[in-house]
Amino acid sequence: MVFDLSPFHMENKYIIKWGRQPSDTIKLKISTLNTAQRKVLENLGFLYFASKVQLAKILNPGNIRRGKKNVSFLLDKGYLVEHTLTGRENNKFMPVYSLSNPARKIYGLDKFQKALTIELLQKLLISQFYSRFHEIDPETKVEETKSPFDARFTVKGMQFQVATLREKVQRDKVYNHIRFMEDEMKTLIVVSDWDDAKKFLDIKDQTHLFRITTDHNLLKEDLSESFSYVENDEFIPEFIPPFRKPPKIVQEPVQPPVDENINRLLGILQPSS
Repeated sequence: MVFDLSPFHMENKYIIKWGRQPSDTIKLKISTLNTAQRKVLENLGFLYFASKVQLAKILNPGNIRRGKKNVSFLLDKGYLVEHTLTGRENNKFMPVYSLSNPARKIYGLDKFQKALTIELLQKLLISQFYSRFHEIDPETKVEETKSPFDARFTVKGMQFQVATLREKVQRDKVYNHIRFMEDEMKTLIVVSDWDDAKKFLDIKDQTHLFRITTDHNLLKEDLSESFSYVENDEFIPEFIPPFRKPPKIVQEPVQPPVDENINRLLGILQPSS
């Protein structure tokens, strides 16, 4: 099956236009922000970059439209800076956000640093993991881990390290790490497409240590059905129940209480047949 080129793919050959940092003042005190807004800002200190949809899903789960307005609000108040990625050949356009320098100062972080395209895309993939995990566990935690991995997640009490493979050097390092069982932590690997994952078919004896997914699955599919393991020299899809997204709760419209006096009045006003 062929899918459109992922927005996280290096072949987009993005040109990055870095946003302008606001002045040293924030237009709204952080104490006035709600819990979700403060949580997003705190996590963005580690995530570094995130797309508007990723932030919107965290800010307002189940209501992306309202979430996007929330992102615009934080941008307007000086907490965020918007940068843009434009594909050289396909003109694919993607706005991404980072903490502003005034916001970074509030959280005791160093000033913003520009990133290479590959670094930016890897950060966006970590943010994609975070936004998807947040859908199944709002208490999801993300933190640093050792190279060659990009982050460590704690989801529903389970801990995973994550590798966002965008180039051969990191892929080979992750491969060797798992092959020689340098640690026993479960690993989730995301590749641009399944061709980029073929090397991992060689380490089937360590299949209990890792699961692999693709950009497409991480973007479009239910997370519980997005990962595969190695068996008989092929990737076998695996259903992971804890990753299942909770069904939306549809609330029935509340009927107004019946007022018998009103009913009697309506009966009086209705013309007799």
